[in-house]
Amino acid sequence: MRKETYTGFTMDLLQHLALALNFTYEITRPLDGKWGSQMENGSWNGLIGHLERRDVDLVAAPLTMQIQRENAVDFAIPYYYYSAAILLKKPDPNAKKWRTLIDSLSEYIFFYFSKHRGEHLAGSSSGRTLLSSWWIFCIIMMATYSGNLVAFLTVTKDKLPFSDIAGLVELGSYKWGTQEGTVFETIFKASTRPDNVKFWKGVVANNKTNPNILSANGDVQVRLVMEGHYAYIGDKTHFELTMATNCHLTMVLSDIVSMQYAIALPNNSPFTKIFSDE
Repeated sequence: MRKETYTGFTMDLLQHLALALNFTYEITRPLDGKWGSQMENGSWNGLIGHLERRDVDLVAAPLTMQIQRENAVDFAIPYYYYSAAILLKKPDPNAKKWRTLIDSLSEYIFFYFSKHRGEHLAGSSSGRTLLSSWWIFCIIMMATYSGNLVAFLTVTKDKLPFSDIAGLVELGSYKWGTQEGTVFETIFKASTRPDNVKFWKGVVANNKTNPNILSANGDVQVRLVMEGHYAYIGDKTHFELTMATNCHLTMVLSDIVSMQYAIALPNNSPFTKIFSDE
């Protein structure tokens, strides 16, 4: 058993409950390092399996409530709400700059320089000079105003290759994955939505050539994202913390479901209501 120091919102909540309900605790971690997903034989791995076998008395962790998990353990009322997201690497802003050379050859550019004039022209040289000066002044003022307005009001946004899971699985140029033993694995396995089914089939297929696609280590998943053309489905809150230290990453919100964290106890535990009330 490893002795480590744990901090964060969940640990603050556990310490409060220990004081309020007068109990002591010792923290342990599952040997497989997973959160908990159902295996082919019907048993659970990770934290859920730890609790299902009653190796521990409760699970205090950012553990997501989910209907399949509720068949194995009891959950107290949720203490945190969050949503899923898709983490990906920001597109390279320099990747398409070479197109500016080709775009400058557009037929519209040549039309702008073609010979054209208004129906009525000034007859005298002084009139033409005055009119030309006025138009040059108008063009300069319009360009100056427009440039400053855009500089102050425009917020540059990255144009992402997709905006949801359906767009991701149809793209073809990306691979995708999620952490093994998490609620996302359980959701995609059980889902009947066409885009979710296609997502999971892609995970299984890609995992045959790259086992890291289903790595339970979040750092490994982020490293795959940084290599490019890889999308990682996970917790939006965790991604926000990751993005705070890595400016090359961005995310799009996923439309899976809204989710909640809750403390888990063994099935039919008499303490579930006590923890919920507190």
